[in-house]
Amino acid sequence: APDPLADGEPTPPPPPAFDELARRHYAALELPPGADFSAVKEAYRRLIRQYHPDKYADDDARRQTAERVARQLNEAYQYFEQKFGKA
Repeated sequence: APDPLADGEPTPPPPPAFDELARRHYAALELPPGADFSAVKEAYRRLIRQYHPDKYADDDARRQTAERVARQLNEAYQYFEQKFGKA
């Protein structure tokens, strides 16, 4: 059977691996893909206040979870600082 998508145009290449990384970092910051750096900065500040490990010093399990989330937030923020040339 003929390919219904074949219209003589070459198939576009799959998106580069960093696009998946960007999507993951936007998700960590609870932002839609493509948000600008001011939105990244605002989301980072809001979330790092919410999940800062020091807030959970008296609850070891919650502190460990907060440490993991804070690491993800820091990694995402650093990624976007470089992506947007803010580092």
